[in-house]
Amino acid sequence: MTVPEDGNWLDTARRALSQTSFLILDAPAQAQLAVADLPEAADAILLNASARDRDLRHTA
Repeated sequence: MTVPEDGNWLDTARRALSQTSFLILDAPAQAQLAVADLPEAADAILLNASARDRDLRHTA
């Protein structure tokens, strides 16, 4: 799924997580952290495809 530039990351992530528990995120770090905080993402595997922020690797 693609999120338009002015689109809602969380709504799109929820729709994707209703279909799969494996997401590859090409998104800013803040958007990735917000997706990871969704209850729907609790058991999901989220892969960072583009954000260079090293803090994403150490966030539990």
